[in-house]
Amino acid sequence: MNYSNIGILDLPAEILLIILSKLKNIDVLYSLVGVHERLDRIVCDTIFTRSIDLATILSNNKNDSLINQILIRFCLDILPRIHQNIECLTLEPLFMGCILRISNYPNLHKLNIVKLDIDKALAYFSDESPFVQIFKEKISHLVITITDDTDSVSLLDLVKIVYAKIFALFTSLTHLEFGTYNTSQHRPLVLIFDDCLCLLNGRLYQMKTFIVTVDHFLPVMSNNINYTKGLHNLKCFSLMSRSEIFTYDNQIVPLLRQMTQLEKLTLSLNVYQRTTFIEGTHLNKEILSHMSHLNTFIFDIVTHIVINDDENQKTIVNIQSTFVQDIDGYIDYYPNTKHRCHIYSLPFTIEYLHHITNNFPGGIFISVRTLSIFDDILPFEHEFFKRISHSFPLLNSLTIINSQQQNEKQTRQLYNNEKLFSIIKFPHLFQLNLEYAHIDYVEQFLFDTNTYLPCLDQLQIQFEHLYIITENFTSNSTRAVCSKIKRIDFSETVVQSKDFYLYFPLL
Repeated sequence: MNYSNIGILDLPAEILLIILSKLKNIDVLYSLVGVHERLDRIVCDTIFTRSIDLATILSNNKNDSLINQILIRFCLDILPRIHQNIECLTLEPLFMGCILRISNYPNLHKLNIVKLDIDKALAYFSDESPFVQIFKEKISHLVITITDDTDSVSLLDLVKIVYAKIFALFTSLTHLEFGTYNTSQHRPLVLIFDDCLCLLNGRLYQMKTFIVTVDHFLPVMSNNINYTKGLHNLKCFSLMSRSEIFTYDNQIVPLLRQMTQLEKLTLSLNVYQRTTFIEGTHLNKEILSHMSHLNTFIFDIVTHIVINDDENQKTIVNIQSTFVQDIDGYIDYYPNTKHRCHIYSLPFTIEYLHHITNNFPGGIFISVRTLSIFDDILPFEHEFFKRISHSFPLLNSLTIINSQQQNEKQTRQLYNNEKLFSIIKFPHLFQLNLEYAHIDYVEQFLFDTNTYLPCLDQLQIQFEHLYIITENFTSNSTRAVCSKIKRIDFSETVVQSKDFYLYFPLL
């Protein structure tokens, strides 16, 4: 056999499946359906047709004629062949009507709607909507991303109207995710805690999974809401918040104690104004003992306390001993009466970890994509960043908040040629925020002798720091990193020179 003449159709089906499974299923379908009978049998398999994301392929193309060409091919040639296999569809509203009219999609039970205009949301979820009439009894999982560029829309009104419509119409719904898409940034649905309680006020009685990100905890309204009606069917609950929480004991704890049938609980909380650290004994007594069916508890909890008794300072070992499950963490004791304890479950599975300090003990956090490091007492040295790069191997976004200059900078410069300080690698980092960092950290990250950043293309920084470190945009030590930057955000407005744009050719 002459192996140089082997074509794709000569390969065994198993090999073809392995090759094609490495590609996006949308690309496979668009390129190969109808090309050859044997390829048709392979690419129309459920491996490639169970979940169809048409929003991504359409949004990635700016050419209107190409978008129409792709859409026509899917509507006329591809979807009619595979409609019975489709279990999940991801669509934009602009094309949703024509795509959903092709078939009743007998096995469709999950629908993702992206970039839904908030002003048109009620029309899509009305009794007269053809989409609702066809799919209201089929859809069990609904994920909606609303386009919101105004920031003036009352999300509480959205909660009361749109959510009520959805749950009144989709009688089989067990899973709902609701978020907003802003053209300048992708962000989760922003709620105050009372919005969250409104959702739990009987509207979600059939829900088994409830995942929410809360931006503000305000001690208002919630005492007037009877939310116990919406909790008895919940099996999975996730409450995430990066904001300061001053109402943990009188809002969050009472809410969680009502979830008696919960099987999985995820908490990411930043709690203030307690007199004791949140630890295992407290969590078990006040919350977990009320959840007899609970088998998974994932958490990332920071407690800020005010104490005057320095003689009874706990260690992280003391905190760990109060848990049955594996946990880790650290405690920051400051030279005043305000102290901080950060604990998290292991293995860690959340994409965001509350900001860490110099006392962070390390570990492996495969899931974390976004990280903020903060310390207003001690500087971050080279070895600390080495620990961070090892602990967060898939990190995409890093924010550094530290006004303290590095103590080891001169030593590193003195011995740099002897390679005593190895280059730190962040292979997946594409976003770096140095706006609130000492200029030493600008040098730490932009000098190619200190840090290797092959994917970095977004930078937030003080213009003065950038000007100094790049030596008025002439330094070769920072040129490699800067030449790949596609976006820079400065806190102040600056008119840039010709040298600046030559130094940053991709801006």
